[in-house]
Amino acid sequence: MHNTMADAEPTDLQAREATRPVCTAVQPVLALLADRVGANPTQFVVERALANLQLDWRYLSLEVPPDALEAALRGMWAMGFRGGNLDGPHKHNAAGFLARLGEVAERTGVVNCLCRHDDGFVGENTEGRAVLEVVRRHRDPGGIRAAVLGAGRAARAVAVELARAGASEILVVARNSQAGQRVVELILQLQGRAALVPWDGPWEIPEDVGCMVDATSRSSPSGALLVKLDRLGPQCVLAVMDFRSPRRELLYQASQKGAAVIDGLEVFVEQMAINLRLWTGMEAERTLLREAAEEFLEL
Repeated sequence: MHNTMADAEPTDLQAREATRPVCTAVQPVLALLADRVGANPTQFVVERALANLQLDWRYLSLEVPPDALEAALRGMWAMGFRGGNLDGPHKHNAAGFLARLGEVAERTGVVNCLCRHDDGFVGENTEGRAVLEVVRRHRDPGGIRAAVLGAGRAARAVAVELARAGASEILVVARNSQAGQRVVELILQLQGRAALVPWDGPWEIPEDVGCMVDATSRSSPSGALLVKLDRLGPQCVLAVMDFRSPRRELLYQASQKGAAVIDGLEVFVEQMAINLRLWTGMEAERTLLREAAEEFLEL
């Protein structure tokens, strides 16, 4: 018997059903994928923000070994997760398992935020964007001479964002010359001007630098400053990216020179706000995000 149902053209409803997740959570779900979650404040901060936005969403923290990342991402997609965050080595290893990447993630090879689209998860990098957003509260980065300390994932992200914003020149101050040169090349690909500065000892910030971003993940073991602030002027905005290494002495001395200072927690809060905007289309209250982060970290 001829099966006319099987031979019929699929309806719009059938086409939509074919692209639906295998199963769907009752509530929208986001997740952090990390090899070690540890004392990561992301879940606590995001859930506080979702409640404040009156959204009945959930955020999970999941420990995923590196060799299980692809399976974890497939599982998130199948179960209808809206997106999430990546931490640790997953930031570097996820790109090949995603539908596509945003521009900064594509250029740097680093993904920290996942957003669900019709064709799959899209990987974004919001780390450098967060720095630029808080810097803009003090001055426009366009046309200024900037400096980036470090040459790792965070440095790559902020260097690309500074170049996209039109900084006149970006000094890449790096201990590892090869890694630093790779950051310089990223800037040059965006038609920006860049110079590699060897970081062999305390580096003196030139007085014409209008923005300096500490994108390193560690402080001096002795507590000594890794930069000299003698020529630092009030026109400079100094930002620290890593909230786990607060650099209190650096920020205090820079503020005494009249510079605008941005601590790592302010950058983290802005990053969470950007992520929430990408996931929900809504604007989270920065004060609430910071209070939640400080509560979690017992600051």
